Amino acid sequence: MSEERTADEVILGCDINRQDQEEDNSTDTGWPLETNLPGTQDIEDVFNLIEDYTRTNFPLIPWKRLLTTVDELDDVHGEIAEIQKRWSPVMQVRAFVIAPQVTQPLTRFGVEDVRNAEVQVATPDLVAAGLATIDDNFEVTLIGDIGDHFYYHRREYEVKSFVPAARFGNTDVVLYWTMKAERYRGHSPDEWGAY
Repeated sequence: MSEERTADEVILGCDINRQDQEEDNSTDTGWPLETNLPGTQDIEDVFNLIEDYTRTNFPLIPWKRLLTTVDELDDVHGEIAEIQKRWSPVMQVRAFVIAPQVTQPLTRFGVEDVRNAEVQVATPDLVAAGLATIDDNFEVTLIGDIGDHFYYHRREYEVKSFVPAARFGNTDVVLYWTMKAERYRGHSPDEWGAY
C-alpha cells in the first residue's frame, strides 16, 4: 500500500507538517540548535577545492613564528625585550598578501615609510604550514598568532591581528583567515645602527 499524500505536497510541492517541525526545533535558550549541517565529505571537498585554488594563485611567503610564551613576559610591564624573543626557523606559508598602502608621514625622525599589510591564508594552508591544527569536527586550533613575522617585498612585517575571514555557508567551519600586519621596525641598535 502506498503512503498517503496530500494535495499540497503533490501540487504545491510543500510540506504541510513544516510548521509543526519548526515549532519542535525552536528553543528559548538557543541550545540545542537543530540544523541540517553539511556532511563531513562536503567540507573536505571544499577544503580540497580551496587548496587547489591557493596552490595555483597564492605565492609562498617566508614566515617565522614567535616562540616566546606568556610566562616569559615581564611582570611589571607585561612585555618582553626584543632581544629575548625566540623565533621558529623560517617556514613557507601559501598566502595572499594585499599590497600595502604606502604612506610617508613626517615624524620627529624625518619622513617615515609606513606600510601596513593584510594577509589572507586558507585553513588548509595554515595546517600544511604547521600554523594550525584541525580536529574531526573541523575546529581549528591556531599555533601561529599575533607577533609572528612574515616577509613581503624584502620587508619584514609583524602580525597584529589574526581573525576568521570566511566561513563555510552558515557554519562555524573557517575557510580563510585574515591577518593585519605592520611593517616591523627593529628596536635593537644591532638591527638598525645607532639612533
